Amino acid sequence: MNKEKNCIKEKFSIDGKEVTLYPAQESSSPLIVLNQYDDDGAAVLEEVRKLTGKVFHLLCVSNINWNHDMSPWLEPPTRPRLECLRGTGLI
Repeated sequence: MNKEKNCIKEKFSIDGKEVTLYPAQESSSPLIVLNQYDDDGAAVLEEVRKLTGKVFHLLCVSNINWNHDMSPWLEPPTRPRLECLRGTGLI
């Protein structure tokens, strides 16, 4: 665990994805899951807390390829030189 700007940060990997958890002090706080391409969500956490003052757990999942990991359906490319959506994302 790392402390950054009065926040506890836990980083780990699951199935090739980088996962960062910013736990709230109260276990009953809501959980927000954020998919990221290559960031751990620290800036998002800071900005949301600054704007709302709400307390929540933030779980960021990065190292995501949208075409492979996020699309629940198979779809051909919409433009030349783009990948097709693989349809391997879970719903």
